[in-house]
Parts: sequence; C-alpha cells; structure tokens
Amino acid sequence: MARIWKQPYSQVADDRLHLFVPGYRRLDPADWVYFVHVCSFQFTFTSVGHIVEYLEYYSHRLMPGNRWSDSTSVDHWTRQSRFAKLPLYLWEEPKRRKVVDALTRAVKQFQAGAKRQP
Repeated sequence: MARIWKQPYSQVADDRLHLFVPGYRRLDPADWVYFVHVCSFQFTFTSVGHIVEYLEYYSHRLMPGNRWSDSTSVDHWTRQSRFAKLPLYLWEEPKRRKVVDALTRAVKQFQAGAKRQP
C-alpha cells in the first residue's frame, strides 16, 4: 500500500531537498513538499507538475532512454536525465503498475486539495 502525504516546506530540511529532488533550487522554495512512498522507495516532489512528469515516465511499458543530448553545447555532450538515478527494480511490471497507481492517486489527491483551498 502506498503512502501519500505532503508537508509544509518549512518543516522539511532544505539540505534534504537539494539532495533528493532533481532540479530543486534553493532560491525557489516551494510552499509544499509532496511525498509518495511505494515499493520501498520514497519519491519527493516540490510540485504537482513534478509528479505528473514522473507519472508520464513510468506510464511507458518499456523504460525510455536515460540520456539526452544538449544541442546548445559546442561539443554536444550527452547528459543524464533526472530519471537516470531511479532504482531499476521499480520497472518490474508489478512494481511499475503500483508506482503508476500511486502517482496517479497522488496527482488526484493533491489537485483536489488545491481546488478546495482558498
């Protein structure tokens, strides 16, 4: 069973966020930090948009490529995407389905909560 919750940003240590949330910048703190714990792995997000990105990633039946080309670079270096460091065991089909279900419920729960708040 997945655990889904959110905490105010002020209650979460800032050093923890920059280690675990890809793309997190200390200059742009979020109001809430969202957590989804499923299949012995805890996802940490700073927006519902991040959850949607991960949901799209895990919605594919086959794992998409983890590298992307930086076309602005003169040398065209290849870089890792934010998904490259996720554990591979989450791609096993039964676990992937649980991850997709948990992330879908999280998006619905947090979007519904945002509509109710003034």
